[in-house]
Amino acid sequence: MPVYGGEGESARKNFFVVTAYRFEPGAEPTPDLPSTGPCREWDGEPCRIKPHHLRDRKTGPRFSLTVVQCKTHRRAFTLYPHGHVPYGRRAIAPVGPDGSPLADPAPQRRGESRARRFAHTYFDAALDAAEGRAWPRPPAGDGGPSWGVQGRHLHRSTDWLGVAPASPPRRTETLATALGVDTLLVTEQKKKIAGDPGYRSRGRAVCSVLAVLAKTLAVAADRLTAAGYAAGLWGPPFRWDLPPGALRPLALGLRSGAPPVRGP
Repeated sequence: MPVYGGEGESARKNFFVVTAYRFEPGAEPTPDLPSTGPCREWDGEPCRIKPHHLRDRKTGPRFSLTVVQCKTHRRAFTLYPHGHVPYGRRAIAPVGPDGSPLADPAPQRRGESRARRFAHTYFDAALDAAEGRAWPRPPAGDGGPSWGVQGRHLHRSTDWLGVAPASPPRRTETLATALGVDTLLVTEQKKKIAGDPGYRSRGRAVCSVLAVLAKTLAVAADRLTAAGYAAGLWGPPFRWDLPPGALRPLALGLRSGAPPVRGP
């Protein structure tokens, strides 16, 4: 089980930075450019960050992402908008590219789980499964939702949020810490899936964790991003905040005592 630290060769190769993307009328979204990168921790030498090129995207999000290069350390890395992660086709949380929570398109009805706030994100598979809505099988053939895709998303989601029955206790505790939820809640959901491994049970377990995250949407994307790193889904994530002009690891307690890396 990897513990957030950002050390080692893999961290140097796979890190990424989350930053706010801003929208201006008639212009491409532009990111808040960091003045320093994670590579400054390697040798303490000040970074010299410059835009390098744009990465075209067809999915998640549907606009080009900026790739920057550190001239000092000869290292390029991608700037991701809030709510998006490497390899992702869909947002992982209902937040805008600048990090602000999106307005709930359908106000919560009485008795409805707070997890519904995550509608239209990667967790749609779990939301539908929890309510007994199986995706089409066989698939329609147009690349849309299918039973196989729903199953893969459920499998990944249970592992990501720590509710997979096979997840060792230490891994469960680490993921619960990253997500900011009670370890007991995650452990109970693991037991429920073990007793009833159907797709509805798995969906309900994921939604139980999402319902807690929905209470603090302003930090939900950060917590999910940190948990994804702890689960081995992507490399070490960092977040650039302007102001105050600081780059910090999205460790959320997994890397104790690690101060933000401040720009020059």
